[in-house]
Amino acid sequence: MVNNSRVEWEDVSAAAERIFRVWASDTGKELDWANSAWIALGRASLTSYKGGVEQTIVLVRFMTLGVIFRDFCELAREEPRDVDITDWAESLEISPVRVGQALGPHYLEDSDDPIKLGTALMALIDQCRPGVFKVLVKALGNESSLFLSLWRASEGGAIDGPEENADSVLNEVTPEKMKAFEWIGEGMPSLD
Repeated sequence: MVNNSRVEWEDVSAAAERIFRVWASDTGKELDWANSAWIALGRASLTSYKGGVEQTIVLVRFMTLGVIFRDFCELAREEPRDVDITDWAESLEISPVRVGQALGPHYLEDSDDPIKLGTALMALIDQCRPGVFKVLVKALGNESSLFLSLWRASEGGAIDGPEENADSVLNEVTPEKMKAFEWIGEGMPSLD
Protein backbone atom coordinates (compact mmCIF):
# COMPACT_ATOMS: atom_id res chain seq x y z
CA MET A 1 0.00 0.00 0.00
CA VAL A 2 1.30 3.42 -0.99
CA ASN A 3 1.05 6.20 1.58
CA ASN A 4 -0.06 9.69 0.60
CA SER A 5 2.67 12.20 -0.06
CA ARG A 6 2.17 15.93 -0.18
CA VAL A 7 3.57 18.78 -2.25
CA GLU A 8 4.55 21.45 0.28
CA TRP A 9 5.03 25.16 -0.39
CA GLU A 10 8.79 24.68 -0.05
CA ASP A 11 8.63 22.25 -2.99
CA VAL A 12 7.08 24.85 -5.30
CA SER A 13 8.32 28.16 -3.88
CA ALA A 14 11.24 28.52 -6.31
CA ALA A 15 8.89 27.97 -9.26
CA ALA A 16 6.40 30.39 -7.67
CA GLU A 17 8.84 33.24 -8.30
CA ARG A 18 8.60 32.57 -12.04
CA ILE A 19 4.88 31.81 -12.08
CA PHE A 20 3.42 34.56 -9.89
CA ARG A 21 5.82 37.50 -10.26
CA VAL A 22 4.02 39.75 -12.72
CA TRP A 23 5.87 42.93 -11.80
CA ALA A 24 9.37 43.61 -10.53
CA SER A 25 7.96 44.46 -7.12
CA ASP A 26 9.62 43.83 -3.80
CA THR A 27 6.34 43.59 -1.90
CA GLY A 28 5.92 39.85 -2.45
CA LYS A 29 2.14 40.19 -2.23
CA GLU A 30 1.63 37.86 -5.17
CA LEU A 31 3.76 35.18 -3.50
CA ASP A 32 1.89 35.62 -0.23
CA TRP A 33 -1.37 35.14 -2.12
CA ALA A 34 -0.01 32.04 -3.86
CA ASN A 35 1.16 30.59 -0.54
CA SER A 36 -2.23 31.24 1.09
CA ALA A 37 -4.05 29.72 -1.88
CA TRP A 38 -1.75 26.69 -1.73
CA ILE A 39 -2.52 26.26 1.97
CA ALA A 40 -6.25 26.37 1.13
CA LEU A 41 -5.76 23.66 -1.50
CA GLY A 42 -3.85 21.62 1.08
CA ARG A 43 -6.71 21.90 3.57
CA ALA A 44 -9.01 20.58 0.83
CA SER A 45 -6.60 17.62 0.31
CA LEU A 46 -5.72 18.84 -3.19
CA THR A 47 -1.95 18.87 -2.58
CA SER A 48 -1.68 15.17 -1.66
CA TYR A 49 -0.91 12.35 -4.05
CA LYS A 50 -0.21 8.62 -4.19
CA GLY A 51 1.79 8.24 -7.40
CA GLY A 52 3.46 10.03 -10.28
CA VAL A 53 0.28 10.82 -12.19
CA GLU A 54 -1.46 12.20 -9.10
CA GLN A 55 1.65 14.22 -8.27
CA THR A 56 1.51 15.73 -11.75
CA ILE A 57 -2.13 16.69 -11.22
CA VAL A 58 -1.19 18.35 -7.90
CA LEU A 59 1.54 20.35 -9.64
CA VAL A 60 -0.91 21.31 -12.41
CA ARG A 61 -3.22 22.64 -9.69
CA PHE A 62 -0.34 24.90 -8.63
CA MET A 63 0.03 26.04 -12.24
CA THR A 64 -3.74 26.61 -12.29
CA LEU A 65 -3.33 29.09 -9.44
CA GLY A 66 -0.69 30.86 -11.51
CA VAL A 67 -2.90 31.04 -14.60
CA ILE A 68 -5.82 32.28 -12.51
CA PHE A 69 -3.64 34.98 -10.97
CA ARG A 70 -2.31 36.06 -14.37
CA ASP A 71 -5.81 36.05 -15.87
CA PHE A 72 -6.96 38.32 -13.05
CA CYS A 73 -4.03 40.68 -13.65
CA GLU A 74 -4.93 40.87 -17.32
CA LEU A 75 -8.57 41.68 -16.62
CA ALA A 76 -8.28 43.93 -13.57
CA ARG A 77 -4.89 45.56 -14.12
CA GLU A 78 -4.67 45.40 -17.92
CA GLU A 79 -1.35 43.60 -17.57
CA PRO A 80 -0.89 41.41 -20.65
CA ARG A 81 -0.77 37.77 -19.70
CA ASP A 82 2.73 36.56 -20.47
CA VAL A 83 2.55 32.85 -19.75
CA ASP A 84 5.04 30.20 -20.84
CA ILE A 85 3.29 27.16 -19.48
CA THR A 86 6.01 24.76 -20.65
CA ASP A 87 8.62 26.84 -18.83
CA TRP A 88 6.51 26.61 -15.68
CA ALA A 89 6.23 22.84 -16.10
CA GLU A 90 9.99 22.58 -16.49
CA SER A 91 10.57 24.64 -13.33
CA LEU A 92 8.24 22.23 -11.47
CA GLU A 93 9.98 19.22 -13.05
CA ILE A 94 6.73 17.93 -14.58
CA SER A 95 7.27 15.00 -16.91
CA PRO A 96 5.56 15.29 -20.32
CA VAL A 97 4.84 11.54 -20.12
CA ARG A 98 2.99 12.05 -16.83
CA VAL A 99 1.01 14.90 -18.42
CA GLY A 100 -0.12 12.50 -21.14
CA GLN A 101 -1.01 9.87 -18.56
CA ALA A 102 -2.98 12.45 -16.55
CA LEU A 103 -4.95 13.44 -19.64
CA GLY A 104 -5.66 9.82 -20.48
CA PRO A 105 -5.97 8.01 -23.80
CA HIS A 106 -9.44 9.42 -24.55
CA TYR A 107 -7.88 12.86 -25.09
CA LEU A 108 -6.00 11.57 -28.14
CA GLU A 109 -8.80 9.45 -29.61
CA ASP A 110 -9.91 11.97 -32.23
CA SER A 111 -6.45 12.91 -33.45
CA ASP A 112 -3.71 11.23 -35.40
CA ASP A 113 -1.31 14.03 -34.55
CA PRO A 114 0.64 14.22 -31.31
CA ILE A 115 -0.40 17.07 -29.04
CA LYS A 116 2.04 19.70 -27.85
CA LEU A 117 2.97 19.86 -24.18
CA GLY A 118 1.57 23.38 -23.76
CA THR A 119 -1.78 22.33 -25.22
CA ALA A 120 -1.90 19.27 -22.97
CA LEU A 121 -1.02 21.32 -19.88
CA MET A 122 -3.71 23.91 -20.68
CA ALA A 123 -6.26 21.09 -21.06
CA LEU A 124 -5.32 19.81 -17.59
CA ILE A 125 -5.41 23.34 -16.16
CA ASP A 126 -8.90 23.81 -17.60
CA GLN A 127 -9.93 20.54 -15.92
CA CYS A 128 -8.53 21.77 -12.59
CA ARG A 129 -10.05 25.28 -12.70
CA PRO A 130 -13.52 24.47 -11.30
CA GLY A 131 -12.16 22.60 -8.27
CA VAL A 132 -9.52 25.23 -7.54
CA PHE A 133 -12.14 27.99 -7.89
CA LYS A 134 -14.49 26.27 -5.42
CA VAL A 135 -11.71 25.85 -2.86
CA LEU A 136 -10.65 29.50 -3.16
CA VAL A 137 -14.22 30.78 -2.73
CA LYS A 138 -14.81 28.49 0.23
CA ALA A 139 -11.48 29.40 1.87
CA LEU A 140 -12.07 33.14 1.46
CA GLY A 141 -15.77 33.09 2.24
CA ASN A 142 -17.26 34.43 -1.00
CA GLU A 143 -16.49 35.77 -4.47
CA SER A 144 -16.07 39.37 -3.23
CA SER A 145 -13.40 38.27 -0.77
CA LEU A 146 -11.67 36.30 -3.53
CA PHE A 147 -11.72 39.41 -5.74
CA LEU A 148 -10.32 41.51 -2.90
CA SER A 149 -7.51 39.03 -2.21
CA LEU A 150 -6.51 38.98 -5.88
CA TRP A 151 -6.77 42.77 -6.15
CA ARG A 152 -4.48 43.28 -3.19
CA ALA A 153 -2.03 40.61 -4.38
CA SER A 154 -1.85 42.28 -7.79
CA GLU A 155 -1.18 45.78 -6.42
CA GLY A 156 2.58 45.46 -6.86
CA GLY A 157 2.70 46.99 -10.29
CA ALA A 158 -0.22 49.34 -10.01
CA ILE A 159 0.08 51.10 -6.69
CA ASP A 160 2.92 52.06 -4.40
CA GLY A 161 1.96 53.04 -0.92
CA PRO A 162 -0.68 51.98 1.58
CA GLU A 163 -3.11 49.21 0.80
CA GLU A 164 -6.55 50.32 -0.36
CA ASN A 165 -9.35 49.62 2.08
CA ALA A 166 -11.84 46.91 1.19
CA ASP A 167 -14.79 49.28 0.74
CA SER A 168 -13.01 51.41 -1.83
CA VAL A 169 -11.74 48.36 -3.71
CA LEU A 170 -15.16 46.74 -3.87
CA ASN A 171 -17.35 49.84 -4.25
CA GLU A 172 -15.36 52.09 -6.59
CA VAL A 173 -16.26 50.38 -9.83
CA THR A 174 -14.12 50.63 -12.94
CA PRO A 175 -14.62 48.79 -16.24
CA GLU A 176 -11.57 46.63 -15.46
CA LYS A 177 -12.81 45.72 -12.00
CA MET A 178 -16.23 44.92 -13.45
CA LYS A 179 -14.70 42.56 -16.04
CA ALA A 180 -12.62 40.81 -13.39
CA PHE A 181 -15.53 40.50 -10.97
CA GLU A 182 -17.81 39.09 -13.68
CA TRP A 183 -15.08 36.60 -14.61
CA ILE A 184 -14.90 35.44 -10.99
CA GLY A 185 -18.70 35.18 -10.91
CA GLU A 186 -18.54 32.92 -13.96
CA GLY A 187 -16.14 30.56 -12.15
CA MET A 188 -12.87 31.97 -13.52
CA PRO A 189 -13.07 30.37 -16.99
CA SER A 190 -10.12 30.34 -19.35
CA LEU A 191 -9.55 33.61 -21.18
CA ASP A 192 -8.42 31.78 -24.31
